[in-house]
Amino acid sequence: MKNLIICNCATGLEIFRGMLIQELAKEGNNVYAIVPKLDDKKENDAEERIKKMHCKLIRIPMERRGMNPLKDIALMKAYYKVVRKIQPDLVITYTIKPNIYGDMVCRVLKIPYVVNITGLGTAFQRNGILKQLVINMYKIVFEKYKVPLLDEAYNIAIEAHKFFYNVGAIGWDVAITEEGPIFIERNDNFEITLMQACDRPRKKGMGVTLDCNK
Repeated sequence: MKNLIICNCATGLEIFRGMLIQELAKEGNNVYAIVPKLDDKKENDAEERIKKMHCKLIRIPMERRGMNPLKDIALMKAYYKVVRKIQPDLVITYTIKPNIYGDMVCRVLKIPYVVNITGLGTAFQRNGILKQLVINMYKIVFEKYKVPLLDEAYNIAIEAHKFFYNVGAIGWDVAITEEGPIFIERNDNFEITLMQACDRPRKKGMGVTLDCNK
């Protein structure tokens, strides 16, 4: 079975999908991944480690942020050529551009695909044309999607929160399994840590907080 993963950076692929790649390869699957062609040492080092996981990499130009129509059309064409050539049995995408353009390509080629939302992304940090465009495109991508056991996931989160009545808000990480939804972890009393504040604060929507602390 051939599996293709489309992502927006090799470092993220290694960290968050490395175990998946290794398990797929271990089970005898042919694993491919499309990564951006970047002149970055960290990215290049990550690519070398991913190759050792028996994952074949395809590097294509990609503007990770921004929505330049010409560049994005070129990106979608590049996705199309790769997917048509490989003819994977399943395509896995995550982050905004792979989700949107990967979805469009797979629909045209009638190839099964799985879309993952790993976060809203910087496009949602400010109101404007870009944000509305991404929202509208995501509506098209998820038009016929339905999260299985979503009501059950809501209910167990609500019931579990009753045991922590003194905590104002809890973010539950829930996995949907064949046996039903299960908890992975919980995050409570949200706050901005020093590490978060130092890691691209403006792009992560923390500008107001930092301005108040001046």
